[in-house]
This record gives sequence, structure tokens and C-alpha cells, in this order.
Amino acid sequence: MFSTAFNRWLYNGGNAKTVADLGYFIGYEICKSYYNNSINKSQAIRNIIELNYSDTTAVENFLKKSRYYKEPINKEKLEKDFQAKQPQLLKIEPLLNDGELVDTSLKQITFIFSKPMGEGISINYGDKGKETYPITSVIGYSEDKTRFTVGVDLKPNHDYEFVVTNNAFRSEEGYPLLKDYPIKFKTKR
Repeated sequence: MFSTAFNRWLYNGGNAKTVADLGYFIGYEICKSYYNNSINKSQAIRNIIELNYSDTTAVENFLKKSRYYKEPINKEKLEKDFQAKQPQLLKIEPLLNDGELVDTSLKQITFIFSKPMGEGISINYGDKGKETYPITSVIGYSEDKTRFTVGVDLKPNHDYEFVVTNNAFRSEEGYPLLKDYPIKFKTKR
């Protein structure tokens, strides 16, 4: 709740281990509770249909008014608990520091994560596009799933950039990376 990680809640019919698309059911239950707790039923239906779901404040107010949750919702605690479960990219081997020149003999880059990861990967072009994307192959995960290696082909005196994203990099438990990690470096002459 209160995150963009909906992979276990929506659109997961093909890979769910237990109940698929549970978010639809929870949404139904929240709307039902909102309707049942409203005095003006016609207005309740209008509010459900016309709710601006891109307005997080409006959605949170709707959830409170639904009285679906009997206890008050501590949004900060829920977010903090969720973030504590999200894996992080701890470091890259060899270390690629923005501003530090990298030798073109480098053929592999390894990402080291804080938790064992699932099978998904997501590495995107940086802002400068395909011309600065050095990755040529996927070598894969280490046995303990905390390290992920890719092959690279580097040219001399060239700027490189890419983004390790939280789109598909997820922990074994299904939590997405805490954030996207932009990687930038330049090679030696």
C-alpha cells in the first residue's frame, strides 16, 4: 500500500503462486465499505466512479472515509516498513566513479545487491541513449543471487551511461529495488 509496487496485486495471473490479482478484490471491498458507510448512496456511487485515482490525497481520503480499515492507517510506518524490505544496489565491481577514467580492457561489470534477487533484470539506456550503453551480454546471477554480472565492450575516450532500474530487479520476496540507479563513467584514452 502507498507504493508503486503492484506486481503481486495486479496483472500477475500468469506468475502468482497463490491468489492472482488480489488488488481487484481489495478495491471492490473498499468501494463496498465506502458505499455501505455512506448515507447518500447515489452520491457514493458517483464518488466511486468519479474519483481521481491519480490524486493520491483524494484516494487516501476515500480510503479513510470507506472505513474499510478499523484502525487508523499510519502511512509513514507502512512506507518505512516497505522500504526496509526493498533491496539496494550496494556497489558495482569494479567501482565506477563518475569522473574516474575506466580502462577499456574491462569486459565485465558486476552489480552487488543487499538481498538475494529474483530472476528479473531491468537495465535501461541513460539520457544519451544507445550510443552510451556499454552492455553487450548478460552473464547472470551468482549462486547466492546477490551478484549480477553483465558483459561490456568499451571504446577509448568514450562516455557511458545506463540505469539499473526497479522495473524488474526484485528481491526473491518480490520487493523492487529501492530506487533507480543511474551509472555514468568515461573510459581512458
